[in-house]
Amino acid sequence: MKHIINIILVLLLMHTAMDLQAQSGTAATYTQIGISPRTIAIGNAYASGGSEGVFAHHNPALVASTNGSQFDFSGSSMSFNRSMATLQAAFPLPPSAGLALDIVYAGVRGYDGRTQSGYHTEEFNTYDLQLGAAFGLQVGERFSLGTRISYRTSRYTLNGVSAPSSVGVDIGFRYMINERTAFGATAQDMIGEFVWDSSDFYGSAGSRQTTDKMPIRFKAGIWHQLNTSMPVNLYAEFENRIIRSEEIYSVTAYSGTRPFLQQRREEITFSRQFVRLGTSAQVHQRITARAGWQSGDTKAVYNAQRISAGFTLSLPFDLYAPEIDYAVMREPGGIAWMHMFAIRLNLNN
Repeated sequence: MKHIINIILVLLLMHTAMDLQAQSGTAATYTQIGISPRTIAIGNAYASGGSEGVFAHHNPALVASTNGSQFDFSGSSMSFNRSMATLQAAFPLPPSAGLALDIVYAGVRGYDGRTQSGYHTEEFNTYDLQLGAAFGLQVGERFSLGTRISYRTSRYTLNGVSAPSSVGVDIGFRYMINERTAFGATAQDMIGEFVWDSSDFYGSAGSRQTTDKMPIRFKAGIWHQLNTSMPVNLYAEFENRIIRSEEIYSVTAYSGTRPFLQQRREEITFSRQFVRLGTSAQVHQRITARAGWQSGDTKAVYNAQRISAGFTLSLPFDLYAPEIDYAVMREPGGIAWMHMFAIRLNLNN
Protein backbone atom coordinates (compact mmCIF):
# COMPACT_ATOMS: atom_id res chain seq x y z
CA MET A 1 0.00 0.00 0.00
CA LYS A 2 1.25 3.42 -0.94
CA HIS A 3 0.46 5.08 2.38
CA ILE A 4 2.28 2.54 4.59
CA ILE A 5 5.14 4.93 5.26
CA ASN A 6 2.70 7.70 6.21
CA ILE A 7 0.91 5.40 8.64
CA ILE A 8 4.17 4.38 10.28
CA LEU A 9 5.16 8.03 10.67
CA VAL A 10 1.78 8.75 12.26
CA LEU A 11 2.32 5.97 14.79
CA LEU A 12 5.75 7.27 15.66
CA LEU A 13 4.36 10.76 16.15
CA MET A 14 1.61 9.41 18.39
CA HIS A 15 4.21 7.56 20.43
CA THR A 16 6.27 10.70 21.04
CA ALA A 17 3.76 13.55 20.98
CA MET A 18 2.86 13.26 24.65
CA ASP A 19 6.40 13.87 25.88
CA LEU A 20 8.53 14.80 22.93
CA GLN A 21 11.77 15.78 24.56
CA ALA A 22 11.94 14.34 28.06
CA GLN A 23 11.12 10.76 27.17
CA SER A 24 12.46 10.66 23.59
CA GLY A 25 9.77 8.31 22.31
CA THR A 26 9.73 5.71 25.07
CA ALA A 27 6.66 3.51 25.30
CA ALA A 28 3.50 4.66 27.14
CA THR A 29 4.74 8.20 27.71
CA TYR A 30 1.20 9.36 28.50
CA THR A 31 1.46 7.61 31.89
CA GLN A 32 4.30 9.96 32.86
CA ILE A 33 2.21 13.13 32.51
CA GLY A 34 0.33 12.68 35.78
CA ILE A 35 -3.07 11.46 36.91
CA SER A 36 -4.61 14.46 38.63
CA PRO A 37 -4.55 18.29 38.41
CA ARG A 38 -3.50 18.32 42.06
CA THR A 39 -0.22 16.49 41.48
CA ILE A 40 0.40 17.99 38.04
CA ALA A 41 0.13 21.48 39.54
CA ILE A 42 2.88 20.71 42.08
CA GLY A 43 5.19 19.41 39.36
CA ASN A 44 4.28 15.74 39.97
CA ALA A 45 6.60 15.79 43.00
CA TYR A 46 4.43 13.34 44.92
CA ALA A 47 6.47 10.19 45.61
CA SER A 48 6.32 11.03 49.32
CA GLY A 49 2.62 11.79 49.36
CA GLY A 50 1.29 14.75 51.29
CA SER A 51 -1.91 16.74 51.60
CA GLU A 52 -3.22 16.48 48.03
CA GLY A 53 -4.86 13.09 48.44
CA VAL A 54 -4.16 9.42 47.72
CA PHE A 55 -2.62 8.79 44.28
CA ALA A 56 -1.14 5.32 43.84
CA HIS A 57 0.03 6.40 40.37
CA HIS A 58 2.94 8.18 42.11
CA ASN A 59 3.64 5.67 44.90
CA PRO A 60 1.49 2.63 45.78
CA ALA A 61 2.45 2.92 49.45
CA LEU A 62 0.27 6.05 49.68
CA VAL A 63 -2.83 3.84 49.52
CA ALA A 64 -2.16 2.62 53.06
CA SER A 65 -3.02 6.10 54.39
CA THR A 66 -6.54 6.10 52.88
CA ASN A 67 -8.91 7.32 55.58
CA GLY A 68 -12.11 7.60 53.56
CA SER A 69 -13.30 6.63 50.09
CA GLN A 70 -11.95 9.06 47.48
CA PHE A 71 -13.18 9.37 43.89
CA ASP A 72 -11.39 11.53 41.27
CA PHE A 73 -12.38 12.04 37.63
CA SER A 74 -10.38 14.30 35.31
CA GLY A 75 -10.26 15.41 31.69
CA SER A 76 -7.76 17.51 29.77
CA SER A 77 -7.62 20.12 27.05
CA MET A 78 -4.57 19.59 24.83
CA SER A 79 -3.34 20.81 21.46
CA PHE A 80 -2.79 18.74 18.29
CA ASN A 81 -6.10 16.85 18.70
CA ARG A 82 -4.86 15.02 21.78
CA SER A 83 -7.01 14.13 24.78
CA MET A 84 -6.49 12.50 28.14
CA ALA A 85 -8.85 11.39 30.90
CA THR A 86 -8.29 9.64 34.21
CA LEU A 87 -10.45 7.97 36.84
CA GLN A 88 -9.29 6.88 40.28
CA ALA A 89 -11.03 5.49 43.34
CA ALA A 90 -9.36 4.78 46.69
CA PHE A 91 -10.93 2.81 49.54
CA PRO A 92 -9.75 2.00 53.08
CA LEU A 93 -9.40 -1.65 54.09
CA PRO A 94 -9.61 -1.64 57.90
CA PRO A 95 -7.74 -1.84 60.07
CA SER A 96 -4.49 -0.78 58.35
CA ALA A 97 -4.63 -1.13 54.56
CA GLY A 98 -6.07 0.47 51.46
CA LEU A 99 -7.02 -0.29 47.86
CA ALA A 100 -6.90 2.01 44.80
CA LEU A 101 -8.14 1.46 41.25
CA ASP A 102 -7.38 3.75 38.31
CA ILE A 103 -8.01 4.10 34.57
CA VAL A 104 -6.01 6.34 32.23
CA TYR A 105 -7.07 7.07 28.65
CA ALA A 106 -4.94 8.96 26.12
CA GLY A 107 -5.91 9.45 22.50
CA VAL A 108 -5.21 11.34 19.30
CA ARG A 109 -7.91 11.89 16.69
CA GLY A 110 -8.09 13.21 13.16
CA TYR A 111 -4.66 12.25 11.81
CA ASP A 112 -4.69 13.02 8.10
CA GLY A 113 -3.66 9.98 6.05
CA ARG A 114 -1.90 10.66 2.76
CA THR A 115 -0.35 8.64 -0.04
CA GLN A 116 3.26 9.18 -1.04
CA SER A 117 1.91 11.43 -3.79
CA GLY A 118 0.10 13.59 -1.23
CA TYR A 119 -3.47 12.50 -1.91
CA HIS A 120 -5.85 12.19 1.05
CA THR A 121 -6.78 8.63 2.05
CA GLU A 122 -8.56 8.69 5.41
CA GLU A 123 -8.35 10.03 8.93
CA PHE A 124 -6.81 7.95 11.70
CA ASN A 125 -7.68 7.83 15.39
CA THR A 126 -5.57 6.18 18.05
CA TYR A 127 -5.78 5.65 21.77
CA ASP A 128 -3.92 4.05 24.68
CA LEU A 129 -5.53 2.63 27.81
CA GLN A 130 -4.15 1.79 31.23
CA LEU A 131 -5.86 -0.09 34.07
CA GLY A 132 -4.20 -0.08 37.49
CA ALA A 133 -4.81 -1.66 40.89
CA ALA A 134 -2.77 -0.83 44.00
CA PHE A 135 -2.65 -2.22 47.52
CA GLY A 136 -1.01 -0.49 50.49
CA LEU A 137 -0.35 -1.78 53.99
CA GLN A 138 0.53 0.16 57.13
CA VAL A 139 3.33 -2.00 58.55
CA GLY A 140 4.00 0.15 61.59
CA GLU A 141 2.94 3.45 63.09
CA ARG A 142 5.20 5.38 60.67
CA PHE A 143 6.06 2.93 57.88
CA SER A 144 3.91 1.72 54.98
CA LEU A 145 4.48 -0.49 51.93
CA GLY A 146 2.58 -0.81 48.67
CA THR A 147 2.48 -2.50 45.30
CA ARG A 148 0.64 -1.72 42.09
CA ILE A 149 -0.07 -3.77 38.98
CA SER A 150 -0.97 -2.03 35.73
CA TYR A 151 -2.26 -3.36 32.42
CA ARG A 152 -1.73 -1.28 29.27
CA THR A 153 -2.83 -1.65 25.68
CA SER A 154 -2.40 0.47 22.54
CA ARG A 155 -5.17 0.51 19.94
CA TYR A 156 -3.94 1.84 16.60
CA THR A 157 -6.10 1.74 13.46
CA LEU A 158 -3.64 -0.29 11.43
CA ASN A 159 -5.25 -3.40 9.98
CA GLY A 160 -3.15 -6.50 10.33
CA VAL A 161 -1.14 -5.36 13.37
CA SER A 162 -2.34 -6.86 16.62
CA ALA A 163 -2.82 -4.43 19.50
CA PRO A 164 0.06 -4.98 21.95
CA SER A 165 -0.47 -5.18 25.68
CA SER A 166 1.80 -5.00 28.70
CA VAL A 167 1.77 -5.64 32.45
CA GLY A 168 3.82 -3.44 34.76
CA VAL A 169 4.67 -3.73 38.46
CA ASP A 170 5.37 -0.90 40.93
CA ILE A 171 6.59 -1.16 44.50
CA GLY A 172 7.11 1.60 47.04
CA PHE A 173 7.35 2.63 50.66
CA ARG A 174 6.61 5.69 52.76
CA TYR A 175 8.06 6.70 56.11
CA MET A 176 6.53 9.40 58.31
CA ILE A 177 9.44 11.21 59.97
CA ASN A 178 6.93 13.17 62.05
CA GLU A 179 3.32 14.30 61.64
CA ARG A 180 4.39 17.07 59.22
CA THR A 181 7.20 15.37 57.28
CA ALA A 182 7.34 12.20 55.17
CA PHE A 183 9.83 10.47 52.91
CA GLY A 184 8.83 8.12 50.11
CA ALA A 185 10.48 6.08 47.37
CA THR A 186 9.20 3.86 44.57
CA ALA A 187 10.33 1.74 41.63
CA GLN A 188 7.89 1.76 38.72
CA ASP A 189 7.32 -0.18 35.48
CA MET A 190 9.90 -2.82 36.29
CA ILE A 191 8.82 -5.44 33.73
CA GLY A 192 6.57 -3.62 31.25
CA GLU A 193 7.10 -3.82 27.49
CA PHE A 194 5.16 -3.72 24.20
CA VAL A 195 5.87 -6.31 21.51
CA TRP A 196 4.83 -5.37 17.95
CA ASP A 197 4.35 -8.07 15.32
CA SER A 198 3.81 -6.79 11.76
CA SER A 199 3.95 -10.14 9.93
CA ASP A 200 0.20 -10.13 9.11
CA PHE A 201 0.32 -6.53 7.95
CA TYR A 202 3.15 -7.12 5.49
CA GLY A 203 1.85 -10.58 4.54
CA SER A 204 5.12 -12.31 5.32
CA ALA A 205 5.31 -14.85 8.11
CA GLY A 206 8.25 -14.43 10.42
CA SER A 207 8.66 -10.66 10.02
CA ARG A 208 10.83 -9.12 12.68
CA GLN A 209 9.15 -8.29 15.96
CA THR A 210 9.85 -4.96 17.64
CA THR A 211 9.98 -4.62 21.43
CA ASP A 212 9.40 -1.29 23.19
CA LYS A 213 10.40 -1.58 26.83
CA MET A 214 8.95 0.74 29.45
CA PRO A 215 11.49 2.92 31.23
CA ILE A 216 12.18 1.76 34.78
CA ARG A 217 11.62 4.73 37.08
CA PHE A 218 13.27 5.07 40.50
CA LYS A 219 11.81 8.01 42.43
CA ALA A 220 12.45 9.42 45.89
CA GLY A 221 10.80 12.44 47.44
CA ILE A 222 10.08 14.36 50.61
CA TRP A 223 7.07 16.29 51.86
CA HIS A 224 7.02 18.88 54.64
CA GLN A 225 4.15 20.95 55.97
CA LEU A 226 5.01 24.32 57.50
CA ASN A 227 3.53 25.05 60.91
CA THR A 228 1.54 28.12 59.88
CA SER A 229 -2.00 29.34 60.48
CA MET A 230 -2.96 28.28 56.93
CA PRO A 231 -1.32 24.97 55.85
CA VAL A 232 1.61 25.34 53.41
CA ASN A 233 3.06 22.14 51.89
CA LEU A 234 6.50 21.79 50.29
CA TYR A 235 7.39 18.93 47.93
CA ALA A 236 10.65 17.78 46.35
CA GLU A 237 11.42 14.72 44.22
CA PHE A 238 14.30 13.19 42.28
CA GLU A 239 13.92 10.54 39.59
CA ASN A 240 16.47 8.31 37.90
CA ARG A 241 14.94 6.82 34.76
CA ILE A 242 16.51 3.73 33.18
CA ILE A 243 15.74 3.62 29.45
CA ARG A 244 16.28 0.42 27.49
CA SER A 245 16.29 0.27 23.71
CA GLU A 246 17.34 -2.15 21.03
CA GLU A 247 19.94 -1.39 18.37
CA ILE A 248 19.85 -3.39 15.15
CA TYR A 249 22.88 -3.42 12.89
CA SER A 250 24.34 -5.52 10.08
CA VAL A 251 27.64 -7.35 10.06
CA THR A 252 29.39 -9.34 7.35
CA ALA A 253 29.32 -13.09 7.93
CA TYR A 254 30.54 -15.96 5.80
CA SER A 255 28.96 -19.20 4.61
CA GLY A 256 31.98 -21.08 3.46
CA THR A 257 33.77 -18.50 1.33
CA ARG A 258 30.65 -16.51 0.40
CA PRO A 259 30.00 -13.29 2.39
CA PHE A 260 26.49 -12.23 3.38
CA LEU A 261 24.96 -9.60 5.66
CA GLN A 262 23.67 -10.78 9.03
CA GLN A 263 21.47 -8.70 11.33
CA ARG A 264 22.31 -8.52 15.00
CA ARG A 265 20.57 -6.96 17.95
CA GLU A 266 22.07 -5.30 20.98
CA GLU A 267 20.27 -3.85 23.98
CA ILE A 268 21.36 -0.35 24.94
CA THR A 269 20.71 0.97 28.44
CA PHE A 270 21.14 4.55 29.57
CA SER A 271 19.69 6.77 32.29
CA ARG A 272 18.20 10.23 32.62
CA GLN A 273 17.63 12.25 35.77
CA PHE A 274 14.74 14.55 36.63
CA VAL A 275 14.09 17.03 39.46
CA ARG A 276 10.66 18.19 40.62
CA LEU A 277 9.60 20.84 43.13
CA GLY A 278 6.15 21.94 44.23
CA THR A 279 4.13 23.77 46.83
CA SER A 280 0.49 24.10 47.86
CA ALA A 281 -1.16 26.52 50.26
CA GLN A 282 -4.65 26.92 51.61
CA VAL A 283 -5.27 30.59 50.85
CA HIS A 284 -8.94 30.48 51.87
CA GLN A 285 -11.21 28.11 53.73
CA ARG A 286 -12.43 26.81 50.37
CA ILE A 287 -9.47 27.57 48.06
CA THR A 288 -6.09 25.83 47.80
CA ALA A 289 -3.46 27.20 45.39
CA ARG A 290 -0.58 25.20 43.91
CA ALA A 291 2.57 25.76 41.86
CA GLY A 292 5.32 23.47 40.61
CA TRP A 293 8.42 23.08 38.46
CA GLN A 294 9.97 20.13 36.66
CA SER A 295 13.45 20.16 35.21
CA GLY A 296 12.87 17.61 32.49
CA ASP A 297 16.12 15.82 31.69
CA THR A 298 18.80 17.45 33.88
CA LYS A 299 21.23 17.19 30.95
CA ALA A 300 19.10 19.66 29.01
CA VAL A 301 17.68 21.85 31.77
CA TYR A 302 17.60 25.06 29.74
CA ASN A 303 15.38 23.58 27.02
CA ALA A 304 13.25 21.45 29.33
CA GLN A 305 11.83 23.87 31.90
CA ARG A 306 8.30 22.88 32.80
CA ILE A 307 6.26 25.08 35.09
CA SER A 308 2.77 24.34 36.36
CA ALA A 309 0.09 25.87 38.57
CA GLY A 310 -3.45 25.21 39.68
CA PHE A 311 -6.06 25.39 42.40
CA THR A 312 -8.83 23.51 44.19
CA LEU A 313 -12.23 24.96 44.95
CA SER A 314 -14.20 23.20 47.71
CA LEU A 315 -17.93 23.51 47.00
CA PRO A 316 -20.36 24.33 49.84
CA PHE A 317 -22.20 20.99 49.79
CA ASP A 318 -22.19 18.47 52.60
CA LEU A 319 -23.12 15.47 50.40
CA TYR A 320 -19.83 13.91 49.19
CA ALA A 321 -18.00 17.24 49.88
CA PRO A 322 -17.31 17.84 46.14
CA GLU A 323 -14.17 19.70 45.06
CA ILE A 324 -13.18 21.09 41.65
CA ASP A 325 -9.50 20.96 40.60
CA TYR A 326 -7.64 22.73 37.81
CA ALA A 327 -4.04 22.67 36.60
CA VAL A 328 -2.08 24.17 33.71
CA MET A 329 1.32 22.79 32.70
CA ARG A 330 3.91 23.68 30.09
CA GLU A 331 4.59 20.60 28.00
CA PRO A 332 8.11 19.30 27.24
CA GLY A 333 10.07 21.49 24.85
CA GLY A 334 7.51 24.27 25.25
CA ILE A 335 5.42 22.91 22.36
CA ALA A 336 2.10 23.74 24.06
CA TRP A 337 0.23 24.21 27.35
CA MET A 338 -1.90 21.46 28.85
CA HIS A 339 -5.04 22.21 30.88
CA MET A 340 -6.62 19.59 33.14
CA PHE A 341 -9.85 19.73 35.11
CA ALA A 342 -11.15 17.30 37.71
CA ILE A 343 -13.85 16.73 40.26
CA ARG A 344 -13.34 14.92 43.55
CA LEU A 345 -16.02 13.25 45.62
CA ASN A 346 -15.37 12.15 49.19
CA LEU A 347 -17.75 9.21 49.39
CA ASN A 348 -17.54 8.83 53.16
CA ASN A 349 -19.16 12.25 53.68
